[in-house]
Amino acid sequence: MLALERIAWAPEQASVCAHEHFALKDIDLQIAAGEFVGLIGPNGSGKTSLLRCAFRYSRPHSGKVAINAHDIWSRSPRWCARHVAVVAQEFPDAFGLTLLDVTSMGRAPHQGFFAADSAHDRAIVQSALNAVGLAGYEQHRFDTLSGGEKQRCLLARALVQEPQLMVLDEPTNHLDPRHQLELLGLVK
Repeated sequence: MLALERIAWAPEQASVCAHEHFALKDIDLQIAAGEFVGLIGPNGSGKTSLLRCAFRYSRPHSGKVAINAHDIWSRSPRWCARHVAVVAQEFPDAFGLTLLDVTSMGRAPHQGFFAADSAHDRAIVQSALNAVGLAGYEQHRFDTLSGGEKQRCLLARALVQEPQLMVLDEPTNHLDPRHQLELLGLVK
């Protein structure tokens, strides 16, 4: 399902003339459908950088990233959003959006450009909010939520995307032990 082949990547500010400046070099990773994979390593070892290459945030200097044998860089961002959902370790700026607004954004790849949420979309969103324990918080502003509530909201947004692949970067940050276990159960 996800294949990273001979990935090499360096931050933009790094000189890539010499191979020793690559943060990632000759990385190969294959993840089959249904697999649950964790990347473990010390801070600064490139885990987040590799994930960013996998979900089309950072373009590798060389190598290939493919989902179901489709090179993600030859596909549209919309195609990628239909196939990959991301819960990043940083919280996005929500500019006054409600928890419902942020969660509903996960349906955007499945809708027309100016389409309103359908009854089907609303049911999927409500089901995800129930699953992460945030039903009843729909009208709360995202920027007023606790770190754990924000993390659960972003997981709900990823769930409503109905992706083939979920990329979670430090997904249990900000969560108490009970919610950590619930999150891991939901994504399995």
